[in-house]
Amino acid sequence: AAIDPVSGIPTAWTADLGLFSNGRVDAQSTDLYVMGDFITVNGAPRVGLAVFSPCPLASYFTDVDGDLLGDPTTMIEACLPPPGYTSNATDVCPLAVYGLNNLNEASCSCLPGYTPQTAMMFGQTVITGCTPCINAMTLEVRTDGAPNETSWAILDQSNNVVQVGPAVPYPANSTVTESICVPVGCYRFMMLDNGNNGITGGGYILREQDGTQRRIIDSQDNGAFGNTSSIGNNLGFCLPISGNRLIAAHRDKEDWLSNQVIIASARPDVSAQWGIGDQADDGYQFWFFDPHGPFNRRIFRSHALSGGNGPADAVRACRLAIASMVAPSLPFNTLLNVRVRSRVNGVYSEWGEASRFRLLAAPPACPTTRLNNTVGDIHYSCGVARGFGGSDKVHCFPVTGANLYQFEFSEPVHGYARNITSGTASLLLNWVTVQPLCGMFTYNVRVRASLNNGATFCDFGPVCQVTITNNQVGCTPVGPMVEGAHRMLAENAAGHLSLALFPNPNNGRELNVRLDEPVDGDKALFFVIFDMFGKRVLQGQLPIASGGTNSIIELNGELSTGLYVVTVTSGDRTLQQRLVIE
Repeated sequence: AAIDPVSGIPTAWTADLGLFSNGRVDAQSTDLYVMGDFITVNGAPRVGLAVFSPCPLASYFTDVDGDLLGDPTTMIEACLPPPGYTSNATDVCPLAVYGLNNLNEASCSCLPGYTPQTAMMFGQTVITGCTPCINAMTLEVRTDGAPNETSWAILDQSNNVVQVGPAVPYPANSTVTESICVPVGCYRFMMLDNGNNGITGGGYILREQDGTQRRIIDSQDNGAFGNTSSIGNNLGFCLPISGNRLIAAHRDKEDWLSNQVIIASARPDVSAQWGIGDQADDGYQFWFFDPHGPFNRRIFRSHALSGGNGPADAVRACRLAIASMVAPSLPFNTLLNVRVRSRVNGVYSEWGEASRFRLLAAPPACPTTRLNNTVGDIHYSCGVARGFGGSDKVHCFPVTGANLYQFEFSEPVHGYARNITSGTASLLLNWVTVQPLCGMFTYNVRVRASLNNGATFCDFGPVCQVTITNNQVGCTPVGPMVEGAHRMLAENAAGHLSLALFPNPNNGRELNVRLDEPVDGDKALFFVIFDMFGKRVLQGQLPIASGGTNSIIELNGELSTGLYVVTVTSGDRTLQQRLVIE
C-alpha cells in the first residue's frame, strides 16, 4: 500500500477508517505498511494494518559446509542471515569443513592416501573428514610417444565421475605409477586417448595397492583400443576384491587351446558344501572379459554338474572345460582377463584377482614342449628327484617334426644356468663337461624344440622342477642365501634365525611362519612367494604381534613341486627364506 508521507493516509486503497483514529496513522515514508486481518501485531489483536520498521541491511555469504566460514564469491544482502549463510567471507574450501586433518587446502581435497568422508548439505556434497585409505589402488601406465593424449577416469555405479587423472601429462615412452584412493564400493575404470589410437606399444594395469598388489584389470602391452578402453556393458569392479583366483599354473597363460581345462583354486568354504544340501548353489563363476570392452562372458560351475571333469568330488566345480563355453564362445587370439568368484549357498563372494588369458585358434607352427607332467606315465619327469652321473633321465613331450631338443637347467639363487641338447625327447643326466648338477639342489627345467637341427628353436615351455639327490666332484653343499640388492639374510646379526618356515620341505597345504624379531605395531607385515623365475605366485598379509609373529599361510595345494623364495616385508625391512614344496 502507498502511504502519503505527509498526511499518512493510504492512497492506493481505501482504508476502513473504523480501524484507525480519524482515519489516520502516524507514518514514515521509509516504513512498510501491510494490509491484512492479522491475529496479532505487536500484541494488539486483529488490526487491519501492520507497520514494519525497516532493518539495516548486511552482507552474508553461503556456508554450505556449516563451518561458519563463508564463500567470498557468493554474497546476498539481508537483514538477517538465511539458513546456510554467514557473515564471514574467508572460506578457502567452501565444500570442505574447515580444520580437517589431512586436507590439502590448496586443492580442497584429501591428501594422497586418505579417503574423503562426505555428506549432503544444502544439496551439495561436502567433505567432512579424511580417513586413511583402505582401498588404495595403483595404476601402472606404459606410455607411448604421445602421452598428452592419455587420461583416465573412475566412475561410480551411477556413472558419476569419482576421480580423473593424470594431474599433469605422463612422460613419453615411460612406465609410471600413481595411487588412487576411493571408498568401499563398486566402480568403472576408463582409459582414454583423445588421439583415437590407444597407447601404441603400451598399456596399463590397475592393481590393489596393499602388499598383495593383486590385479583388477591387466591390459599391459595391449594398448590398441582407439578412444576408450573400458569393460563392456558398463561392468567394472568392487572393492575390496576377494582371494579367489586361478591355480598358479594357469595364471597368465596365453597359449590356451580349445580342448583344455582351466582350473580355479579351491576354496575351503565351497568344498565344505560338497554333498550337503542343494548342490546347484555352490561352486565357482568364471568371468572372461576384454579390457577394451567388446567381449565379456560369465559361466558358473556348481557341485551339481560334472562338466566332463570327473571324478565327482569337492573340487570338481573348480574345473571349466574351455570347449563348454558356447553362444558366445571365447574369441581366438585376443587378450582377455579372467577372474573367479566363489558361491556358497547361493551367495557370491567378490571377484578375485585378474589373470591374463589368450585362446589360440590352432597350435603354433613351432609348438612349445615341457617335461612330461602326466601322472602315472612311465616318462613322468616334472617335480621328480633324480640322480646325476648315472643312468637317470628326464623326458619331455615329443614335438612332431623336431630333430633337436634343448633342456635348460637353472638355479637362480646361486646363479647356476646350463643348456644341454639332445637328439631325442629324453636327456641322460650324465655329462662330463663343466657345471654338473649338484646334490639336494632343486633346478628349474625348461625345454624347447628345433625343427631344423638347431638353426632356430621354438619358444620354451612351462617350468618344471627336478631335484638332484647326489653330489659329484666340483659340487658344493647348499649354503645360506646371500645378501643382494633386494635380498636380506634370513638370519640376524647374532646368527639366530629371524624368519622360520616349517614344515620345510612342505606338502603344499599349510606353511607355518615364525618371525622372531619384533615388528613395529604401526607397520603392516606382508608376505610374497616367488618361483625361481621371479614370478609372484602367492601373496598376502600376516598379523602383527609384539615380540614376534606366528602365523599360517594357507597354500591350498596351489604351488607345484619345486623350490620357491618366501619374502616377508615390514616397512623397509625384508627377510627371505627358501621353501621346498614336495
